[in-house]
Amino acid sequence: MEHSTEILYNKTEVYCSAVHRFGSDALLLARFCEPRRSQKAADLCSGCGIVSLEWYDRGHRGPCAAVELQPEASALLQEAVAAQGIEHITPYLADLRTFREGEGQFDVCACNPPYFTAGPQSTDAGRATARHETDCTLEDVCACGFRLLKDGGKLSLCHRPERLAEVLAVLRAHRLEPKRLAFVKNKPDAAPWRFLVKPRKTAAPACASNRMCSDYRRGGDVRRSKIITSGRSIMAGILYIVATPIGNLDDMPPRVAATFGAADFVAAEDTRVTMRLLNYLGLKKPMVSYYEHALQKGEGILRRIEAGENCALCSDAGMPCVSDPGEVIVRDALARGIKVVPVPAASACVTALAVSGQDTSRWVFEGFLPVNRKQKKERLAELLGEKRTVIFYEAPHKLRTTLDDLVNAFGPERSITLCRELTKLHEEIWKTTLGEAQAHYAANEPRGEYVLVMAGAPASAEPEAELTLEQAAQRALELTGQGFGPTAAAKAAAQGTPYSKSEVYKALLTIQQRDPE
Repeated sequence: MEHSTEILYNKTEVYCSAVHRFGSDALLLARFCEPRRSQKAADLCSGCGIVSLEWYDRGHRGPCAAVELQPEASALLQEAVAAQGIEHITPYLADLRTFREGEGQFDVCACNPPYFTAGPQSTDAGRATARHETDCTLEDVCACGFRLLKDGGKLSLCHRPERLAEVLAVLRAHRLEPKRLAFVKNKPDAAPWRFLVKPRKTAAPACASNRMCSDYRRGGDVRRSKIITSGRSIMAGILYIVATPIGNLDDMPPRVAATFGAADFVAAEDTRVTMRLLNYLGLKKPMVSYYEHALQKGEGILRRIEAGENCALCSDAGMPCVSDPGEVIVRDALARGIKVVPVPAASACVTALAVSGQDTSRWVFEGFLPVNRKQKKERLAELLGEKRTVIFYEAPHKLRTTLDDLVNAFGPERSITLCRELTKLHEEIWKTTLGEAQAHYAANEPRGEYVLVMAGAPASAEPEAELTLEQAAQRALELTGQGFGPTAAAKAAAQGTPYSKSEVYKALLTIQQRDPE
């Protein structure tokens, strides 16, 4: 058979024709799911056999089944393995929809399937079959992979980003649970060109019916819960609380992408931000904003869920409903008997804590400090005696003021780690002191979003002698001189003493009346 020859890195020859050849996506797939030396592997929709031959070139010597529907392509591989004396690769001219050789025995399966379901097709029958789902659909591939794999075995696919949600939903409908997802780009700032996904065969069903795999746009494998209303039973949807990457979109977990694809609509903190995320995934979904000033929309969201729609609720970044107005919707959903399901991923506060170098055994999350100056001082006063590590969020335009307030409250020597633009291109993690941070940003413009991880109050070497009420009141007086209101000063001074806030407050007023400035 007439052919051209391509040479792989370790001199393995691949026979190709004008129709049956390979591209970089096949090589990426082979590297992505490379089997161990003796594992049993299957190359589905093998074409000219590039995946199985690349595995061989890199050292795989276990049994390998190369399944291909087109005689010309299978013949190319047959000639290549015969010419090179490769005995462990077995070409099968077969339809994977009916292929059952060695079912339930394979460790690894790989497939670079047809990418398109519609659109213009090549006039060449072989090329049309390779590119369009005329003789082999995504469901066929997943069903074959599940049939051939042993429990715990892995099927890897390469596909186009615009079909990501569909691919993930169909995989899970066939009890193939995605465990690894990688996007392929031509440039770091470009949109993904391909994605690679590696699911594992699970023993238990991922969904109740395979019907859901063809219905992924209405809900995919998304579960439904039952609600009883006015004596009649209806199927209600589910509120999914979906975490999104805190910066780097390559950190997108497969389940997050699948949930967005399966949801009927998306409730977003800012629809403009979420639109960019959905565009990255190649998805189009109805959206509604639940921003703080429009929380009346929460009632509309909950009614749609009660009517049977599934909602994916997300914030601009990270886990929603934490320092986020979505917490109101979750509280109301639970009160109304709506099922709430978390779909977790990275959280900025935990990520920052892990790399801060501060004590991680005990910590408290304060989120964003109040904008009101009086309320902000009162909040900081409450933290004066806090011995646990304290985590704050802050926007760049407020950072300087916040650092000034932290220095005034806790002193310039208190340790702090400033985590800026976590997981992004200009990520910065700087452990320093409050005084040094204040001086640095007085001369340099803050840029990006910040997580501030501040050390707790130092433990005293010796137990502090119990204060008298007069001494506690004097301490409160000193705090008023630092800008704290009398109530906040009394509350802070009462911490760690046997006196109540009101007792210290009354004593403070007595001192102020007795010793007016």
